[in-house]
Amino acid sequence: MTDGQLMGAVRKYLYVNGPPVNWNPARDASIIKMLKRRGLTGQEIYDRIRGANILRERGELWIKPGESMTMEVFVKAQWGGKQLDQLAEATYHKSLESRHRTKTTTAIGDALAHLVNSLPTADPDGSPTTRSRIRNGTR
Repeated sequence: MTDGQLMGAVRKYLYVNGPPVNWNPARDASIIKMLKRRGLTGQEIYDRIRGANILRERGELWIKPGESMTMEVFVKAQWGGKQLDQLAEATYHKSLESRHRTKTTTAIGDALAHLVNSLPTADPDGSPTTRSRIRNGTR
């Protein structure tokens, strides 16, 4: 990801109604460049921005939900003995895994429902099938 794309993520996920008072967004751009010089990829920085947003909105940071924050939190903060940037990145990845599991579970449920609904409700002789007995609670 480019620095411009990352600054877009900062504006979208870290700033709430604009950057904090007396904060120059160019400082966030400088921190992004510094993190890249330290070897982080644009994707890793993006993941950390998204994760910090999740942590803040859950109320798991010292920054209140709905309050703006800056990239400075990634270079100055320790949280629970772990650098905030590492915690934020892990949080974002967990949120992606959770969404993936939900989509997979829903897809499996939809497929099973389709399969059950495609079964006949009565045998050729007119007697109820297992599907209709289960739906009617008569087993």
